[in-house]
Amino acid sequence: MFDIRDPIRPREIAYYNPAVSTTAVGGSNHVTQRGQQPGGPDWCASQLHMDADQGTLWTTCQDAGLLSLKFTHNAWPFAESTTPAGMQN
Repeated sequence: MFDIRDPIRPREIAYYNPAVSTTAVGGSNHVTQRGQQPGGPDWCASQLHMDADQGTLWTTCQDAGLLSLKFTHNAWPFAESTTPAGMQN
């Protein structure tokens, strides 16, 4: 996740490392394309959806399915902003 309030100097504010898939999951391209085997990181390439009121993101991954993620360590909402948290998206 990047803070792009200054588009010339974007700043990474958060990241998520998906869990490793240890078994084949039905319907997953992760283990069926190009001979990939279980054991690598999950493929999470879908669009993120932000719930600004809750301070959460949700997305989907090939093996883990639906994920609901929450910001920690005061990464967001921005404490110094005068814009209400639900409007900072």
